[in-house]
Amino acid sequence: MPHDVGMILLNKDVLKLAEQQFGVLARHQLCRSVTAGQVDGLVERGSLVRIHRGVYRVAGGAVLPIQEPLAAALRCRPDATLTGPLVLGYLRVDGFTDTSPYEVLLRPGRRVRASSFTTRVDPYPDRAVTRLGDVRLVAPVDALIDSGRWRDELGDRRLRLAYDWLRWRGLVDPGRVRDLLRERAGIDEGARQFLDLLGGLEGLVPESEGERDLGSLLGRFDPAPEPQVRLPNGLRLDWFFPTVALAVEYQGSVDHDTVAGRARDEQRRSKLAHDDIGVFEVRRRDLDDPDGLIRELAGVMAVRAAGRDVAPPRYRLR
Repeated sequence: MPHDVGMILLNKDVLKLAEQQFGVLARHQLCRSVTAGQVDGLVERGSLVRIHRGVYRVAGGAVLPIQEPLAAALRCRPDATLTGPLVLGYLRVDGFTDTSPYEVLLRPGRRVRASSFTTRVDPYPDRAVTRLGDVRLVAPVDALIDSGRWRDELGDRRLRLAYDWLRWRGLVDPGRVRDLLRERAGIDEGARQFLDLLGGLEGLVPESEGERDLGSLLGRFDPAPEPQVRLPNGLRLDWFFPTVALAVEYQGSVDHDTVAGRARDEQRRSKLAHDDIGVFEVRRRDLDDPDGLIRELAGVMAVRAAGRDVAPPRYRLR
């Protein structure tokens, strides 16, 4: 908070709220501490800068992109909720920032006129939310599904990577995503678009616990591999590091520990080698020693990177 004589009038609770809301305060919040006339005085003096009707930024602090959507939600009270790619940006999902698009979900029966931002009635007003001060944000799974509304703008790859980023970090559960998509696809545009880009529910859930564990490890490389990559020759890769042209494949015993399965794997490796794509295969037992697995994978990528005169992906400890 800036050192302004007028702002000293605000009590500790309101000052704490301003900090939680990145320096944004609504008139009704300010009036918990001062009179309406005093709020007008702070505005006239320039201590408060209007963002939206009845919502202000505390002057002297940093001007941040996230302040505008927070102000929009406060403008739409009560119980307005932010959703969309902006929320993924707040969660630091790769490819999203606090300048990403958003919309404000309104409580049923509420209308907001003459707004410069997108609103719609919240079809699920009892959904779980998180908060920044008094501002409500949808849970990660809802932000992900609602972001499907911006599919044309964001592109399928960015949305698919967002799903894997959240899944690998345990912020969304594939079963929960599946249930919500099945429930909402017939009535919700975001769910319909997201389900379409996945290629149906079968493109949503990893085939095994081992594949989920491997995905968690691979997600800590920078840059992270691209999941579920389909090549022009029709082959689909579990994960692909494009800079070093390396596919990482999880070898489940059911599909690969048979004569037919091994023959298919050999044919697949030959096709990939023809396109100069290497294959690093992982089995369940390899995941019992994750440190050893990562060292081996990093070594393979270092060799391939040296042959291409590029930097290999780096593993982040945390």
